[in-house]
Amino acid sequence: MTFSFHIASRSLRFPLLLISGITFVALAHSTTSAPANPAVSNKDDPVTLDKFAVIAEKEANFSLPLDAVATSGSRLGLTSRGLPASVSIITQEMMQLRGLRTAVEAVETAVGMTGGTNFGSIPTYSTRGFGGNNVSVMRDGIRQNTASQSSRTVDSFLLDRIEVLKGPDGLMFGEGAIGGAVNYISKSPSATFRGDALASYGGWGSYRVGLGVGGPIGSSGVSYRADYSHNQTNGYQERNSQRYDAVALSLAWRATDTLSLTWFGTLLDDWNESYYGNPVIYDAVVNTTAAVQTQEVRLYNNTTDRMINPRVDPAARRTNYNILDNFAATENIFNRVRADLRLSPEVELRNETYVATQLLKWKNTESNTWNPVARNITRGALTLIYRDDVLVGNRLDLTVKKPIAGHANRLLIGGVFEHNDQIRGGAPGNIVLTIPAVSLANPAVGFGPATRFQKSSRIGVETHAFHAQDVFDVTSNFRAVAGVRFDHISLQRDTLADNTTATLSTLHIGPKGTILHRVDGSTWSPAEFLNRL
Repeated sequence: MTFSFHIASRSLRFPLLLISGITFVALAHSTTSAPANPAVSNKDDPVTLDKFAVIAEKEANFSLPLDAVATSGSRLGLTSRGLPASVSIITQEMMQLRGLRTAVEAVETAVGMTGGTNFGSIPTYSTRGFGGNNVSVMRDGIRQNTASQSSRTVDSFLLDRIEVLKGPDGLMFGEGAIGGAVNYISKSPSATFRGDALASYGGWGSYRVGLGVGGPIGSSGVSYRADYSHNQTNGYQERNSQRYDAVALSLAWRATDTLSLTWFGTLLDDWNESYYGNPVIYDAVVNTTAAVQTQEVRLYNNTTDRMINPRVDPAARRTNYNILDNFAATENIFNRVRADLRLSPEVELRNETYVATQLLKWKNTESNTWNPVARNITRGALTLIYRDDVLVGNRLDLTVKKPIAGHANRLLIGGVFEHNDQIRGGAPGNIVLTIPAVSLANPAVGFGPATRFQKSSRIGVETHAFHAQDVFDVTSNFRAVAGVRFDHISLQRDTLADNTTATLSTLHIGPKGTILHRVDGSTWSPAEFLNRL
């Protein structure tokens, strides 16, 4: 059972309480104004109640936000109604009313979208038969490259809305957005005061809190927004606790009538203990491919064998066989500065500079196998993962709104520069990663070997992109939208042990797919290149 409490206030007013008060007054008035000795009426006669009106504020883009600007489908300011793409918008109000705690839960409310966490609780999404890196994950339109680099589970309280674009859109986000794109939109500063508070409590010691406030700072032309969320649970198994903390801050300054500056900053910090399930125990196995099938007491082979009397021992149902010092911890920091400049009533310039960092450390034993000979649990080798990424980029857009032959037309020309520095690592090569076996019922799980993470490779990805989009109103009921994009991507991978390098450039996309050209003149297909990584 989960209890939740949420307050959303504009100028410290509470619309729901006012609605309740109006209803009570109306009913009380109806009761007191009734005659003392009403005439006997037929039971089939209709009963007419006094009319009353209920007036309350409603979010403009909640139920069906067709007139909301879908920034994930176009940079031209097109609404969902006028956009030639399938875009679903999950607003903050919808997240609260439906109890959607995380971004993953919110995305799954969009038709055809499924999401989950894997490899360190990193979100990944699937739609229309595409998944993984084919569905791009972004924060405020800034692509976090691959799913293995995007941020960890995000508390929905921090977001203004989530936009889900289904279908290919390389024009907006470059290579990779074949199946779709998920865009987390941060809350922005506003010119009016608004406060939010959220609290919930559930089983296994789970609780969640959120606090947010924003509004103007005097008459300085500066407004702000600050949000904090904390999500924690003890988990449904022993040593399976999880903790997520997040802070989001933003400041907006309207310097002049034509220039405004906005800064967005977000810090995500989490720490998890992992549980990898209980082993299936069995008495023996039978080789189903053998001519004579006899029972053998040995380790199970999942390609040829069938278990005899497979089961999960109830005494070990809630036993965690992971090492005592297991953990998965990450820290994500996002910073973005946006400048909007109106050069004239028809010409606007926007520039965004951003820096995003990710630090992940991972230490676990991730497999538990029953050994019927020794009658104990064989634990898989220790897994150590280290990631340290820094993404730096700048995006510049020029928008021209000028009619052509009396028809409205909007043209956007822009460019993107990004450099992504990724360090990968794991276990040092000079330590023994084997973890001792333990008993089924009373395991002495112990600690993992004392070791430090070792950096094994550095990958640098540099992207230069040019894009242009145009929307032309042919008639009042017909609009033509077109666009083009060119990406130049170079990659360098350094193996830190021997300092070997390989530099690649994506030159073109042809009938055979993307061709990766090496410095020595030879080529790799995408599959060959991924295998070499």
